[in-house]
Amino acid sequence: MKYLKKFWKGWKRLYKDKPCVAMIFDRSYLVYDVRKPMNDISDVMWRFKDKAHFVYGGIPRLCYHVEEYKRNLGLKDEMFHKIEIPYCDKLYFNKENVAHGWVQEVMSYNPDHILILRDNGHTNETDALVQYAIAHKVHVVEVDNHNHKRDLVDHNGYITKGYYDQTLFGKR
Repeated sequence: MKYLKKFWKGWKRLYKDKPCVAMIFDRSYLVYDVRKPMNDISDVMWRFKDKAHFVYGGIPRLCYHVEEYKRNLGLKDEMFHKIEIPYCDKLYFNKENVAHGWVQEVMSYNPDHILILRDNGHTNETDALVQYAIAHKVHVVEVDNHNHKRDLVDHNGYITKGYYDQTLFGKR
């Protein structure tokens, strides 16, 4: 028992000073050219290379690229946390819904930055995460498949744009 307490204190100390970066890949994201999401993933991973730990999940192909960059950069496995995102066709999330649990799991890591790759700004899978992050003033950036970026909350915690005044996003 003492060992577990010592381990937990050590783990907290290890990640206390390091930021957490979440990379979520929504299934509405249409991968026409794989170089665009690979560039976004590599930009985030190069910027926070040894300074952060990462939470990622969603489209299996893009999760594979995260793991590939992890190997290429020589980063430790304990810096990466993969989240399984169950897909739901229901319109709204509620406590009984299975998909609500993964949002809580992502937010339990206290991410400082969230990158969401999605084309539909109102999908069931990631909408709850975005709304939760906006309410807690976490830096959120959405990117669509045409590489249009939208900062929802900036680095200082200010909401930069209204959440529903989006005209660039949507399936084309």
